[in-house]
Amino acid sequence: MKRSLPILVAGVIILMVINISWAFEVDPLSALPISTNEKNLLYFEINDVSIITNILNGNWFKNLAINVGNLSQKELKNVKTAAMMINRNVKEASCAIYFRKKINPKPDFFIIIKTHGNALQIIKASGVKLQKVKRIYRIDMEDKKIYAYFGNDYVMLSNNEKALYNIVDPLRLGLRFIWKTKAPRGLKGLIPAHKKPQVYLYLRMRNKLTPRKISILEGKGRDEKTRFIFDLRAIEPREGLKNLVCEGKLPPISPPGKGKIILMGAVPVSGDKIISTIKNTLPKRKKGEIDKLYKALSTNENELSKFLTGKLYLVVGGNANILGTNFTGIYAYYLSEMNQNELKAFLKRAMGSVMKRAKNGGFFKEERKVGWDLFYSAVMPVDLTLGVRGKELILGLIPPSDLDFRMVLPPDICEEIGEPASPWAYLSLKELKELIPKFVILAKNFNSDKETINNIRKLSFLIPPWRGILFTTKDPAHARFQILYR
Repeated sequence: MKRSLPILVAGVIILMVINISWAFEVDPLSALPISTNEKNLLYFEINDVSIITNILNGNWFKNLAINVGNLSQKELKNVKTAAMMINRNVKEASCAIYFRKKINPKPDFFIIIKTHGNALQIIKASGVKLQKVKRIYRIDMEDKKIYAYFGNDYVMLSNNEKALYNIVDPLRLGLRFIWKTKAPRGLKGLIPAHKKPQVYLYLRMRNKLTPRKISILEGKGRDEKTRFIFDLRAIEPREGLKNLVCEGKLPPISPPGKGKIILMGAVPVSGDKIISTIKNTLPKRKKGEIDKLYKALSTNENELSKFLTGKLYLVVGGNANILGTNFTGIYAYYLSEMNQNELKAFLKRAMGSVMKRAKNGGFFKEERKVGWDLFYSAVMPVDLTLGVRGKELILGLIPPSDLDFRMVLPPDICEEIGEPASPWAYLSLKELKELIPKFVILAKNFNSDKETINNIRKLSFLIPPWRGILFTTKDPAHARFQILYR
């Protein structure tokens, strides 16, 4: 009896440990497959589902759903019900997508939704039809099939049945899985550790610009009542955009033009880096194309590189005439590193060469304009302009009469931009919405069909009721996107 007592106690302890191990569930994120070198990974989390429900419950989404999505009032009511269920039952959602450069075969996705209660009961209560297949469920959605695995307080969805089955056993076996592998394959291999912001994004992929390196981006987003701020950081390569842009301050300026700004952006450019990037991305069979470009412009690599080094501002706004129709101006304002005489000589020679090669002299004719060193306008009744004044160059849709005025950004936007060392851009959504009627008139004057015109009208419903979107950078590895609500 004395011997049997310790054995009985030991047996009870072992039984308790077994029960605990089977009751324990591994974090579903830790069982996700780690992408190989051949596959790219896009991973994102939404840790505050109120962001989704606020959008689904907003008037903008309602108008979008009815006028563009053609949803009936009954279908829209179902969307509202879904938004309510998401807000009540969902804690957070995450999604991992694995894909190759060419999306063929189709990418694999894994969506994990963590719930406030039993996930299976919540999904069944929502009316989704489930069909059990061994240890997982199948959801039939028209011609597509989605597979689901339910844990105590989460559901994992995937389009890849086989991959989901490979994940299911580790999730069910809990501590046995940890014991076998010594540590979960967890987030260390999938994504770096991060404090949970409202929105998190992680992208790892190979691209043509860095074929021997893996590019890794990490983004974190948060809502601040008057704006939504999303910070994007380049982890690899650490230099971020340095292979495309040059150093230099890019404060907001007042470029030539008259009227309101819809879009304005700026980027410092490096001729050496632009030409090098073109050479690296061109296929071998097209390597001679760049030599044809030098010949067409009557220039060489050194001169073109010098011309392409400077500060480039893109402007959409003001007014322009296109074949008798009033439209918005779209043009580039460029500050070249070339000196005044070099810039004028280069463009005069390049334009002469282009016009000589073109049929009937091309689109441009040279004119004299007071205050400008070199000036070209379009042959057709279009406000297409190319001008050089000192180290300034302007090219695009802008009336010559508007060149005596200046376009100005709102003062608070200028202050927000500051003096970034890399690209920035501002888009006014209010002014963009007012541009749609001009698009409609332009389409009518070009005898577009009714369907095209109606689709252009619908674009106004796609534009959310925010003030604008602002993109800024303080260094080549960090960028910030801001949605300005008002």
